[in-house]
Amino acid sequence: MFFADDTQLYFSCKNLSDWLFIPERCIDCIHTWMAENRLVLNASKTEVVHFYSKFRKRSNFFSNFRVGTSHVKPVPGVRNLGVYFDELSSMSNHVSKTCQSASYSLYCIGNHNLLDCTNTERLIHAFVTSHLDYCNSLLYGKHMVICSKKHEHITNILINLHWLPVSARIECKCFTIAYKILSGTAPLYLSSQVRCPSSLVTSHIANRTRKRSRQLVETRLIPGSFIQRTSGARSFAYFVPNPWNSLPNDIRNVPTFTTFKSLLKTYLFLKCFQI
Repeated sequence: MFFADDTQLYFSCKNLSDWLFIPERCIDCIHTWMAENRLVLNASKTEVVHFYSKFRKRSNFFSNFRVGTSHVKPVPGVRNLGVYFDELSSMSNHVSKTCQSASYSLYCIGNHNLLDCTNTERLIHAFVTSHLDYCNSLLYGKHMVICSKKHEHITNILINLHWLPVSARIECKCFTIAYKILSGTAPLYLSSQVRCPSSLVTSHIANRTRKRSRQLVETRLIPGSFIQRTSGARSFAYFVPNPWNSLPNDIRNVPTFTTFKSLLKTYLFLKCFQI
């Protein structure tokens, strides 16, 4: 028998009476199937989190969850694929954990004074920037790369290294996702979140080499609507279209993804540092 520790179940329901019945029944079906295939659910490591809005009072109805013969109480947050999800979806715990990991990596790299600039930059990209790309947090390690002082102004260092600030790196990632949506190479769960002009995704790449006036219309995204200003404006459907539409047409209409990334980074670099 093998333990199955990576089984996940997502459930959303507005009817409180179904909150426990349907998920527990799904767990029972999964448990039965696994037993037939020589797998066992590890109830001692099972975690349950109840996501809810901070504008609504938390319901005590979801206070106990049955997994097989064991009962599991909801926890304030869980870790999934390296990301810490909390019950309010604030990502504060994830940012804190990311800062701790990046700070420790910077401390370890800073203790090696014999590293040259090239190897130091590689280490920071491997152990710090990778965490920053996974979530937005600190961008502190550039001082070590060119052996500058700790309190030296960071703007000139960023310009010399040709590195983007964290906010620009987040925009760059969103723009690349938007490009893939328009080219039809993005996953369906992302493409379905953004509204495009009619017959855009299927005909965008084929029409790149045709009339340019048509491309200028087809490479725009339609911003989505939102209800709550505090949380709805952070949704993918609302956040991506407006910045994407503000990009120059020469960048949005390039035929290849590699060229797009190169032009985009240069554009964001010049925009951030006003060069």
